[in-house]
Amino acid sequence: QRFLRQDLGFAKNQAVHDYLLKNLTLPLMTKIVRENYHPAVRYNAMLIISHLNIVEVATTGQRAPPIPLLDALVVILDELQDEKQSDAVKLAAWVGVLRHVQLNRINTQIPANAVQMIRSTATKLLAEKNPPAGRSLSGHVWMQRRAIEALTAVETPGLPGDVIAQIEAMAADNQAPMSLRLTAARSLGSLPYGAGTKATPGGSATHLGALAAVICRTEMERVEQEKQAIAELTTGTGGGGFDDMMMDDEAGMEGDDGGGLAEMFDQENTGGGNVGSNLSDEQREELKYTKRMLRYRLYYVLVGLGSEKENTGLFKVSDQVNKAQVKKITNMVTGILEELEPPEPEEGKALVELDRDQLLQKLRKQVRQLESATVKESAAGGSDQDLPGAGVRRQGQEG
Repeated sequence: QRFLRQDLGFAKNQAVHDYLLKNLTLPLMTKIVRENYHPAVRYNAMLIISHLNIVEVATTGQRAPPIPLLDALVVILDELQDEKQSDAVKLAAWVGVLRHVQLNRINTQIPANAVQMIRSTATKLLAEKNPPAGRSLSGHVWMQRRAIEALTAVETPGLPGDVIAQIEAMAADNQAPMSLRLTAARSLGSLPYGAGTKATPGGSATHLGALAAVICRTEMERVEQEKQAIAELTTGTGGGGFDDMMMDDEAGMEGDDGGGLAEMFDQENTGGGNVGSNLSDEQREELKYTKRMLRYRLYYVLVGLGSEKENTGLFKVSDQVNKAQVKKITNMVTGILEELEPPEPEEGKALVELDRDQLLQKLRKQVRQLESATVKESAAGGSDQDLPGAGVRRQGQEG
């Protein structure tokens, strides 16, 4: 950071800057990336390559975004396509690709052949269902999520639309990790739907609605598993701890996706004049966690759907049939999110809230309606029996 910001960023003489950049930094960092150095050293070398600029951020006068060094992008793409290259290097390389394509929206300097190379590298990675030898599933999914974001950034109207179909299929894949589906869902709202596109906005909305139903089902199932595990620990019939029942980290609550989203969704409005709540501290924590997970995941779906008022996402479609389906699914997802809002307290009175089980029970009807609207993509709609955890809960009560 010191080198990039102070030495290169504040170089007064452009000739000196370019000499440091092209004659010293890029060749040396490329050498480190490709030779037998420690993975952490090679990772940092690729990070430096990923952040090299031919034009730095202006420090005086009118501020302007930097212009990345295209020669650095050549190295980045070469290393991504090298099957023998370390995953540490490839992780940093995807950071570089994302930086280049995002800034390219402003300066449009990446040539067409390089854009096509980015597109083919990303689509190839997305087609790999299983990670290669030596790579963890979570690491593989992380890279695939960055590939989706890169594809979203370089996709332009008028292309055949294979990318849209591929990302839509990933959002709809019930076998894919949740974090991957959520990243794909969010990206659908930023992709162009033009002539030749294999997917349609109405179809995309239907897939996103099915995903929203799965999100709710997943949380209902997690709650039932948690309750069953606690009952087993209490009665001594269970042998494990809480690790197996807790939600994994697939929601992507890390800085690269959400920034302050996790904190934003963790806030509850308790009001200023209420005098306590009908729920215990433990019940409030349970409720808060469930609301947080549902809000955060459903937010990805809502971003993918877009806004009718602002004419964003899937609402940019012109034909009324597709727009009607987008609006229908959006209203249903928004309705679920509204149920997650805290109640307005009355001055001087205790706050009355539904507990976690009561909230999920109330959501069941809306989830079934959403499943009915997306029946072809969803597992099944129907009665409470079809919702996950229904049988588990009754077994616990009967026992």
